[in-house]
Amino acid sequence: MIIIPDSNILISALINVTGKEFRILTQSPQIEFKAPSYLIEEILSKQDKINRVRLNKHIDPENTLSVLLQHISISNSKKMPGKIIYNAKELVSDIDIKDVLFMEFVLYFNGMLWTGDLKLLRGLKRKGFTKIITTNDLESIIKGL
Repeated sequence: MIIIPDSNILISALINVTGKEFRILTQSPQIEFKAPSYLIEEILSKQDKINRVRLNKHIDPENTLSVLLQHISISNSKKMPGKIIYNAKELVSDIDIKDVLFMEFVLYFNGMLWTGDLKLLRGLKRKGFTKIITTNDLESIIKGL
């Protein structure tokens, strides 16, 4: 199973290393996590905010990010076929264009988008897109594997 976690999933895992997102990312060998390199840029751009609200202040945030990234295959999205790029833009342009790179990965790898963004979740479901999953949904799937 291929899962594409979006930025808010990694941010949640960085904020709370004892939470579901961190546990799923680091303890689910049966899942292949993939993400565009943009994920790292977005995380680093929000690092100050993450550090302010982090629950586990005694844990080094840079080390935590490194641990998380060991479980995600990060690659460049510049080599996506034009049809994939077009379809991804069509799906998210009126919801949140910043999610287009994650959607490209979902379409290209035939994976599932893992998000905590309810606006994105609802918007995609309204369009009939079903390859999107929440943390609770993913946790239930993992228990059944």
